[in-house]
Amino acid sequence: MARRDRSATIQPWLRAYFAAGGTFRHAVEIAKLLGEMKKGVRHRVKARYRDNIVEILRERVNAKT
Repeated sequence: MARRDRSATIQPWLRAYFAAGGTFRHAVEIAKLLGEMKKGVRHRVKARYRDNIVEILRERVNAKT
């Protein structure tokens, strides 16, 4: 049953991927990535922004006005 639920949530993402011009070559990798994201796997990607980036930007905008 878990497999059916997983494929049901991945299917719309793959449809969007193909609609945007994606190829079958990478579809399996996209499905794998989506499955990992659903499980909560954290990938080794360096964070680009601080957790409070929205607050920082708001303060900068308010300071300019």
